Amino acid sequence: MLVNGTDKQFSVDWSEESKCIFLRTDMPYQSVGGELSSSISTQQANLSTHRVYIDALPISFTAYEVAGNNYFKLRDLASALDIGIGWDESLRRVDISTTQSYDTPSREEMLPIDYLGITMDKVGDLWGYPFTYLDYWYSGNAKGIYYNDNRVPMGFYYYDAEFAGHAQGPEQIILVSLGRDAYPRIQEIAPGLPLNATYADLLTKGYQPVLHTDPDEVSGEISAATAGCSIDMSGARINFYWYDYADPYSAPADLIDVYAYDLIRELTGG
Repeated sequence: MLVNGTDKQFSVDWSEESKCIFLRTDMPYQSVGGELSSSISTQQANLSTHRVYIDALPISFTAYEVAGNNYFKLRDLASALDIGIGWDESLRRVDISTTQSYDTPSREEMLPIDYLGITMDKVGDLWGYPFTYLDYWYSGNAKGIYYNDNRVPMGFYYYDAEFAGHAQGPEQIILVSLGRDAYPRIQEIAPGLPLNATYADLLTKGYQPVLHTDPDEVSGEISAATAGCSIDMSGARINFYWYDYADPYSAPADLIDVYAYDLIRELTGG
């Protein structure tokens, strides 16, 4: 509501059937009443799993559902909509500018979830060339790359419908994979979600993932894992895997996969 009537205005629609939120940057916001009002009360906050689309493209956010509304971090929303955000320390004031672009984080500040949906060209621009291609296929029509000099301690996967074998540039990242060697350099998977969280930590933070401790029940492509669980965010799913019968309640996961399931559906058509 605050940016309505500016170049950065956007509409908000809710689909009850699909439980999805749709934003359109070519449409004005239609008021429903109560916007920009202020009140203080105590409410229960639950992690939101509602999917969000901006101009028909899936976007991954960490959001909370409170009293029937979804609440997002201002910087996450501003980044997706290219709205300038500033902070005045002396006045303790947040500034929102519709005449400026969002100041994107540096490559060192990017979190694993931030890579979902960006192109292979963008990875090259951020971290340089060449990539090293993984020598196996992941989930059929997907190919992985990594930097063997550990410039960035994670692997990326993109959808390769034609089995071309190499990224040509515009392919979007659908999955980010992180092992234990990433922990010293990366602190969070997504805002507020530590990379080295144990299963007990996830429960403490309000997530309620089902923990599978029978290796035959561990979902995903990681057949050697002895325990696993997953949590959903808007448009993204995060899988945690433990090996060698490590205790998930006290040990951080040995492998973490972050993937954009909405984007995968869009690319694969199902």
